[in-house]
Amino acid sequence: SKRRAGAGGARRGLDSHGRPGSREFIREIREQALIAMEMSDLVLLVVDAGRGLLEADRQVADLLRGVDRRRRREEKPPAGPTEEADGGLDGEGEAESEPKAEGELQPHPPRVVIVVNKADNENVRMEAAEFWSLGFGEPLVVSAKHNTGIDQLLEAIAQNIPPVRDASLLYGREDTDVSVALVGRPNVGKSSLVNAILGSERAIVSNVAGTTRDALDTPVLFDAEGDEVATLVNLIDTAGIIKEKKISEQVDRWSIMRTMRSITRAEVAVMVVDGTQSFSPQDAQIANMVLDRGCSLILAVNKWDAVPLDTFDGVRRKVYTKDEYTDWVTHRFPELAKYVPVVFTSARESKGVRRLMPLAVKVHKERRKVIPTSVLTRVIEEYTDECRGLAKTSKDGKKRLSFLFAVQTSNSPPSFEIRFNDASLTTSEFLSGLEARLRDTFGFRGSPIRLKILGRKDK
Repeated sequence: SKRRAGAGGARRGLDSHGRPGSREFIREIREQALIAMEMSDLVLLVVDAGRGLLEADRQVADLLRGVDRRRRREEKPPAGPTEEADGGLDGEGEAESEPKAEGELQPHPPRVVIVVNKADNENVRMEAAEFWSLGFGEPLVVSAKHNTGIDQLLEAIAQNIPPVRDASLLYGREDTDVSVALVGRPNVGKSSLVNAILGSERAIVSNVAGTTRDALDTPVLFDAEGDEVATLVNLIDTAGIIKEKKISEQVDRWSIMRTMRSITRAEVAVMVVDGTQSFSPQDAQIANMVLDRGCSLILAVNKWDAVPLDTFDGVRRKVYTKDEYTDWVTHRFPELAKYVPVVFTSARESKGVRRLMPLAVKVHKERRKVIPTSVLTRVIEEYTDECRGLAKTSKDGKKRLSFLFAVQTSNSPPSFEIRFNDASLTTSEFLSGLEARLRDTFGFRGSPIRLKILGRKDK
């Protein structure tokens, strides 16, 4: 199926997961197929020419007609005293609705194209006529194996997708105010958090680890506090990242690659961890991978409602507190104490969820800050004078570290070029303190800072 994704022919596909799976998974797949259909402008109903028309094909066609009927009911205005309440699929009895404003998108039933695949020889192609009975017009006969009929399929897709006039529906980093990716190990509740944020089941949620195989993009218009204009957030739900040695299927390799691409195009990453489990070395590796790619980071400790209770000094409370959990994380991931904000959430109970998007928007604004050169120079000069003792002196004791100038070379993430008389005189302790001073002065909460340290003659 295809969803409108942008003007000028840009398109995005939604895979409704038409494949067998565990019984636990069947209901979620069916619900997601319905959501994909209702979100789509065009549905490609793919059937198997070799197996012929199956009862399952008829059932899917019935589902599509159900989507059609719901769309038509949503389009139709309330019936007046002399109007029939329901005119049926043929449109009889429907009252005329007022014309919509130019450029306003109008609801419509999805177009359906029957794609008869695996038509690998002439005899099989001749049998494709039976799919007319599904009621969606002439089937397109293709063979993906032999690459036949593909041009006709692409032409049908282009003809059946209407133009998009609403720029707010565009996907991608360039067309949204901020891109936010949810990352983490499998089955920590990433998709559940996305669904809680959106208020509907956008991604398939199951206890089966690795449910989300692809990165799923969803645009969300969000009214940030203090902003006159709503913020368009592109919410990216990624596949869980697992250790390389545990990858046994090619599909998991693709999931990891797609997750890496999602992190690269995101500006803010919400790293989701399971609050019922300890913060593992793998969690720390994922967090560092996010920061190494220049992405801002928020830590969401999910499933906080599932942390067991116990009695301490006659008081019933969780076996560990939020402060204790934060201390554990800080031990494995020291950056947390420096600048990474932490939110405790329960996707199941929708607790803490409302804090995530406002915080993501604030973190995004922090990473976009531009510091005037004069202000930056003054702050670093003062720090160098105060903390020169943390730096080294030359072997002969005659040369001490002195600051020359600094400039912000870029933002997103904040990057600075800082020049001293001799870069070799700086120490890790001095530079760590310098980063802390920049954060204390300018903020940059949640964002990594990149410092390029140069000497007088360095290029």
